[in-house]
Amino acid sequence: MAPDYAAAAQQLRKDGLYLAKVDATVESALSKHYGVTGYPTIKYFQDGKLVEDYPGGRTTAAIVEYMKRRSDPNYKPPPSDVIELVAEDFDEKVKAAPLMLVIFYSPTNAASQQVAPEYSTAATTLLKDGIPLAKIDAQSHPDIAKTYGVFDYPTLKVFRHGQAFEYKGRRGADHFISYMREMALLPSEDLRTSLNAKNAVQRNLPTIFGYFSDKTSKFYENFITAANTLRGDLKFVHTFEASVAAMYGIPVDTMAVIMPEIYQSQYEDKIRVMAEASTSDWTSLVSWAKSKSVPLLAAQHLRLKLLPLLIKHRDAFTFAMSNEDAYSDEMTSVGLGETGEDVNAAIFTGREKYAMEPDEDYMEELEEFITKYRAGKLKPYLRSQPVPKKQTGPVKVLVARNFEETVLSGSKDYLVEFYAPWCGHCKKLEPEYKKLAKDLATSQPDVVVGKFDATANDIPTLFGVKGFPTIYYVSAKDLENPVPFEGDRTLAGLKEFVLQQRASHASKDEL
Repeated sequence: MAPDYAAAAQQLRKDGLYLAKVDATVESALSKHYGVTGYPTIKYFQDGKLVEDYPGGRTTAAIVEYMKRRSDPNYKPPPSDVIELVAEDFDEKVKAAPLMLVIFYSPTNAASQQVAPEYSTAATTLLKDGIPLAKIDAQSHPDIAKTYGVFDYPTLKVFRHGQAFEYKGRRGADHFISYMREMALLPSEDLRTSLNAKNAVQRNLPTIFGYFSDKTSKFYENFITAANTLRGDLKFVHTFEASVAAMYGIPVDTMAVIMPEIYQSQYEDKIRVMAEASTSDWTSLVSWAKSKSVPLLAAQHLRLKLLPLLIKHRDAFTFAMSNEDAYSDEMTSVGLGETGEDVNAAIFTGREKYAMEPDEDYMEELEEFITKYRAGKLKPYLRSQPVPKKQTGPVKVLVARNFEETVLSGSKDYLVEFYAPWCGHCKKLEPEYKKLAKDLATSQPDVVVGKFDATANDIPTLFGVKGFPTIYYVSAKDLENPVPFEGDRTLAGLKEFVLQQRASHASKDEL
């Protein structure tokens, strides 16, 4: 289409309209940023912002007609097939839909703006499949965003009659379409013959097996919900045929985990049956399936040697083993990066980490390590820079070791920048951030401006940091709900954000 594109560019130049081109094989980072996966891809920009993917034909006439129509000051876009949700109708609409994709976005967020045209294109296509796509301004509806664990924009969630599931696909119209079409399929394979069952049960991974007497039962409904929740993580199969279930000795109206041969031992059952499954809700089925599908130790190396010890503590831990090269970041995060020992061990909880002291006699040390942890005699490992002896600059240096006694003490409000020393955007922000700190020191003395090296300190679990710099406002009156900064990284933009947060929390106090 190169000749047509060049001819269109020549015609449009007379009207002050311009066509441009990018060699995507050279500018690969730029192409990736805008979700370009095939060639040619044409995108329409206006006022420096991506508006939509070009939807027309690839002839000179089609391109010229589109550009003149879209640049007309009186142009009105056709109605979008994306459903706009608000607080008043959110629950009603997501509960009514058997399957719906919802994007939580921020109108000022660049990534939200970038994905919008792709999302709209997917909505139009999926409407024909009976799968609605919806959106909600999460910045204007913080309570709804918080309810569904949304802290970054855009975030996508799959809803089934009001039940939210994580969207695990990639972004882009084609990816949205293929993912949601897959989500419309049953998450569990219906086994109708013995041959089906023999081929469906996995040889190297656990299989979740359900046997039902009635397709209309609440148990079957809960099983399918559990399968949807764990879709992509565990394989689910089910049957209504007694002969199929008899192959594995599974009683009617129960759920079971069938373990592969490589994970069978004198300590572990091949088939683990949940007898109370038919009277359990779907969340209980999910929890049971996740816990019972994990062998005492997944890795084969040292498995038989460690099993007698691990069986004693199976009620408190999920055990795993891996090559240290594959988990070098995790090893470093607990100070075990360069021990020189053949075997190292650590305990990870949701909020804390514990490291075993390296020792040649790892079997004896491991048992003592586990016993001390269960007795509450271990101190968690915290990766932290030293606490600064003096704070000389306007921006206060924060580290993991003193974060709770400063930011989370409730004595003052804090504006915290999570940065990386090598980050170019962080370096560009630094002079503006210092100006802000000096300004607020006199105009808002109850607000402390601080910075936190996220590459040298463990990031507190309250904060979702996926890129640098990431900035949060922490109110002394609402420590558990830090607010992410989404505006312009200028002195004016940052100060406006701080003043808005101050006013917002002051008004809550008045109420």
